[in-house]
Amino acid sequence: MSSLSTSISLSKRIAAAPQISKSGNVNILEKGDDNIRELVAYLPYLFEFAAYEYTPNNAIGQYEGLAAILLAMEHLNTGNGTIVPELDGIEQRCPLKFTTKAFDTGGQQRMGID
Repeated sequence: MSSLSTSISLSKRIAAAPQISKSGNVNILEKGDDNIRELVAYLPYLFEFAAYEYTPNNAIGQYEGLAAILLAMEHLNTGNGTIVPELDGIEQRCPLKFTTKAFDTGGQQRMGID
C-alpha cells in the first residue's frame, strides 16, 4: 500500500529548491552545486471545496477526486504497478515526477483562473 511519502518529500524538495527553471510544462529543480536536475510536472487540482461565500461543500467527488489524483501520482512517482501493471518500474524508465496542490475555487470560475 502506498503511503504518499514520495509526494510529501517531493513537495519539501520543491519548497527548498535553490533554483527552479521551466521547460514547457515541466519544472526543473536544480539541486545545489552538484548540477543534479529533477524534472517535475506540476498539476494543480481545482475543485469546489467550499460553496459560495465559503460555506462547506461536502458533495460527492471533491475529496475522493483529490485522493485518487494523489494515489495516481504516488504510483507514477514510485513505479507501483499494483493497480495499473504498466506502471511497474516506470520510475526507472522515466525521470519525470508529478506533484499537485489543491485549490478551492469557491464555486466561482474566476477563482480557478486567478
